[in-house]
Amino acid sequence: MAALSQELTSSTYWEARWAKQARSAGWMEQLRRFSMWKYDRMVRRMLDTAQLPNANVLELGCAPGKILQRIHRLRPQLRLNGLDYAADGCRATTAILEKMGMPGRVYYGDARTAELPIRFDLVMSVGLIEHFEDPCEIVRSHARFCRPGGNVAIAIPNFTTPVVKYFAEKFCPDNLAIHNLKIMNLSALEKACRDAGLVNVRVGGDGGSLLHRWISHRDMASQSYAALAKLWNAFAILVPPQIGWHSNLWATGQTPSA
Repeated sequence: MAALSQELTSSTYWEARWAKQARSAGWMEQLRRFSMWKYDRMVRRMLDTAQLPNANVLELGCAPGKILQRIHRLRPQLRLNGLDYAADGCRATTAILEKMGMPGRVYYGDARTAELPIRFDLVMSVGLIEHFEDPCEIVRSHARFCRPGGNVAIAIPNFTTPVVKYFAEKFCPDNLAIHNLKIMNLSALEKACRDAGLVNVRVGGDGGSLLHRWISHRDMASQSYAALAKLWNAFAILVPPQIGWHSNLWATGQTPSA
């Protein structure tokens, strides 16, 4: 068996991060939802690649269920499933599906090695492949869960825009360190998809000209940057998508038909 690509994070890291996010839910989440209309547009583009109104969808790295919530809000007719390698995250995601009243299943396992009983019309991930040294291996993992002729859709953050990278290196280098920056350009993303065996590959950018508000320390300079980024992002909602940079990159493709 070939060696698996080295992870740049761990399940323990994600469990701690999800717990922190859960404490920040509430009315702020509603405001944040409104502010992310450009992000929603990207997710709709990813979902609609399946061209099936009731497609059976699998999200890799699904915990703690926020993307599945978003999918249900945007395309409620889709059948939702998830896979994650964190046990607590799987339980949280299962609770989300039950709360939505949606039939679906959450599988526990590593996307690189898990075996699932069915194949899916669309396999997608948001913010997953950039956490591995070899993103192409993770794209192949998407493809192996697809039915023949099925669809793969991937979204990743874009930290390589000069202004975003500058602030990330200055105020949150530890967060930057768990991301593979080499995949964060359209040509590299397209190549990873084609090398993974996908056909009809399309790539693009979306999400608006956002700054990331993560900070590594609580000093005055870092907190000032976080406040500035929050203000910038509030105004960025109103900026036309054609202006500025793309905070996210996306790719879609198909597995070969049998």
